[in-house]
Amino acid sequence: MPTAEKNQVNKKLARKPLKNLIIYSLVSEWPLTVRKIYNRLKSNNGIDVTYQAVFKTVKELVDKDVLVEKDKKYMINIGWINMVRDIADMMKKKYLSASNGESHIPRDVYFPDPRVSMFLSETGKNILDYFRDKKEIIEAGHWDFLKQNYLDRQSSINTTARLLTENGIAVIAAQNLHHY
Repeated sequence: MPTAEKNQVNKKLARKPLKNLIIYSLVSEWPLTVRKIYNRLKSNNGIDVTYQAVFKTVKELVDKDVLVEKDKKYMINIGWINMVRDIADMMKKKYLSASNGESHIPRDVYFPDPRVSMFLSETGKNILDYFRDKKEIIEAGHWDFLKQNYLDRQSSINTTARLLTENGIAVIAAQNLHHY
């Protein structure tokens, strides 16, 4: 990626809340120590942040059950991912069922878990971009901005499947397995 383009991407990333950046950094590699998260934010993304801010935010995400800690290493809580996915599915259904066709979150969206509601209100909806389908991203004209999100998600899925398989857990890849 040319330097000018990389600087533009880094400027976009720098505007995202630190919570989102930490989560994004744990999407492609986990578990990580706070120091490794901090180093990746500084070196890979050029984010101007202090170690103390990263440490405090990681602890806050653990308190909110977004991250889990084991042996001073952190990873995204699978339960939280499932909860966000369920909310994203619900939001998508509400969007698709809206009679006026406007593309905004209806004011009456119900979040079953107050922690998710609080997290989404603090971070904005951009964390949900991680769960968007490739076709939807391209159709919305967001591919240039969200391509890395999509590639990171695919890498994470492949890494998870490989690790599960290596540990004797069978993985079935079926695109529409849970659609009914």
